[in-house]
Amino acid sequence: YIVYIVYILYILDNIELKCLIFKNQILRFFDRIIFELPKIGGLRSHTGDCVAFLLKSRERTSHDA
Repeated sequence: YIVYIVYILYILDNIELKCLIFKNQILRFFDRIIFELPKIGGLRSHTGDCVAFLLKSRERTSHDA
């Protein structure tokens, strides 16, 4: 009976771990896009402006919704 509870906890813990890993991968993916965008545009020095612009445009779209 106790083993069964431990098993369920283990499964839940695994799911949580997988979700965390998945979330980290998504965040890393977005970080890479934001980091690579200026390079693709040849605007390495404007990374900050680019990120600020992206954040502003995201805020604008969320306000419109």
